[in-house]
Amino acid sequence: MLVDYFENKIALVMYGVVHFTSSVMLLVMWRHASRMPPLLERDVDSTIAVHIECKLWVMPMLYLLAVGISTFSRIASLIAFVVVPIVHVVLDLLDWNPLTRIDDGGTPKTT
Repeated sequence: MLVDYFENKIALVMYGVVHFTSSVMLLVMWRHASRMPPLLERDVDSTIAVHIECKLWVMPMLYLLAVGISTFSRIASLIAFVVVPIVHVVLDLLDWNPLTRIDDGGTPKTT
């Protein structure tokens, strides 16, 4: 859909603003849930909570950068809007799952 409105600079900016807002809301929900233990299914160590929060900060910052880029260059903004989700997926693939541990036998066990 973004390609359909590629010529409209306002549409590009609004696209970025919507994604920025949704990523900020995800961050706010995580911060609230991580500070209220009854909201989470299991206890999360504070270092893990901080690690996840830092990872969640990446998305709003990249979308904010993409919005700024979209005011100057349409092609660069399209590239930025494609790269942002790819960065998020790559960060998830490179990251270990903080809620599981590997026991001595090499099989995952939940904490």
